Order: sequence, then structure tokens, then C-alpha cells
Amino acid sequence: MNPSPAVKAPRYSISGTDVLRGNEVIATIIDGKAIPLPGFERYHIQASRAWNAVTEISEAPSPAPVAEEQPAPSADLSAIPPRPEEIPSLGDKTPDVIRWYRDYNPSEFARRYKGRTFKPLD
Repeated sequence: MNPSPAVKAPRYSISGTDVLRGNEVIATIIDGKAIPLPGFERYHIQASRAWNAVTEISEAPSPAPVAEEQPAPSADLSAIPPRPEEIPSLGDKTPDVIRWYRDYNPSEFARRYKGRTFKPLD
């Protein structure tokens, strides 16, 4: 037996509000969803994937510039104590570690513990 020649999979693309399989319209975009045309229901997953791939690329947020946190020029870095050891079972929720971030690295404290409330630490 001769092996069959490799068959190329058709390419899916978006043209306006239509999802194309090769040159054939298989679905239309309605309210942000790919709705297959009659007779092309079997392609609903491929049509949805093609549409999602386009919308993910177009809606991807551009990375925000990260400002390097620089200590104030008058800040004496030797006055900052080393970060306390974590209790293995608590990790970064160890009260001494939370206090250290709150007092000596407020931006990391805000990022790490955003939206969390703690019992009074002092």
C-alpha cells in the first residue's frame, strides 16, 4: 500500500464579521460569538477558535512600563533591617514578614497583599 499524500488543513481566517475556512464562509460573528451558518455546524469549534485567537491578540493589554523603585536619595539603606525569616507553614503571611513589607517596602506590600486585611500587627 502506498501512503496517502499529506493533506493540508484548511486555514481559518476572519474577514469583517465572517469566519472563513479557506475561501468559504462558515460562520458569522454575532455579539462577539462565532455562529456557524446552516450546514457548517460541524465547524463551530474551529470558527470559535479562529475568532478567539483574533480577539485575544487585539484585546491583549500592552505591557505597562515598570518604574524601578528607587530609594529616596536621603534614605540610609543600612537602616533597613534584613527581612525576617518566614515560618514554613505561614510563608509570606508570617506576621513579622508582613510588618517588614509594610514598614520597609510599601510598594511590594501593596502588590503582595492587595485586598487582604490582617489582624492588627502591632
